[in-house]
Amino acid sequence: MGGDGGSLNNTRLELVQVRKDILGKRRKTSDEAPGDAKEANYRTCAISREPLKPPVVACKLGYLFNKEALIRFLLERKAKTKQEDFCTSTDAFQHIKTLKDVVDCSRSLRGDPETGFRVVCPITLQDASSKRRFYVLWKCGCIVSENALRGTGFMKVENCTRSCPVCFSTGLTQADVILLNPSAEEREKKRKMIVSTTTKKLQSKLSNSGNVISQNRARTNTTSEKDNSQNILSSIFVNNKTRKPEELFTGAVR
Repeated sequence: MGGDGGSLNNTRLELVQVRKDILGKRRKTSDEAPGDAKEANYRTCAISREPLKPPVVACKLGYLFNKEALIRFLLERKAKTKQEDFCTSTDAFQHIKTLKDVVDCSRSLRGDPETGFRVVCPITLQDASSKRRFYVLWKCGCIVSENALRGTGFMKVENCTRSCPVCFSTGLTQADVILLNPSAEEREKKRKMIVSTTTKKLQSKLSNSGNVISQNRARTNTTSEKDNSQNILSSIFVNNKTRKPEELFTGAVR
């Protein structure tokens, strides 16, 4: 009996520790960082580190921002760029050029200014945390947990468009499913994809502009050639009323 009791006590201790992990109440040891940075990423702005408050936006690298803080950041960066005094600490957000590079996610927030706002899945009603994977659907801005997407069959659809399980927006593709707060490796991979896509778009624009310029030059050359030929013809074939009959053959004025 004593051995059984001891094993039961050990099991109970393990259950208590697991419960504390779920609730986030386990004490941090001295060698651990004070607070969980991943948990803070779901509750604070990636730029200002202030608590999230509507309106909230997300980018394609999975960062969450207060829209007001992001606008202020973009304006300050533009001014610093003009003064050639750009801060290297903002390189993580170089993929955001304008507000077109983010999507509004305010509908996924729950709470009030007094107790604070948090990101909640509207299907499972689970708070966004590092223990679960959450995705933002780019075309509509809904934030949904991975469990909800799998439960609704969203993840099973491949190589075709799908609809949002929350607002039923259509036309979503795999590229529109953005993982929130991914790992460093996943984020770097996504960053390289964005850079390659942007480079291809710039190259296509440059090639198109080069084609337009060459076409305009060709049209200009053609027009100038036509004008020159018309000038030559007009100098040869003149109106009989303006010149004397003998000048039509000799070209000399008597």
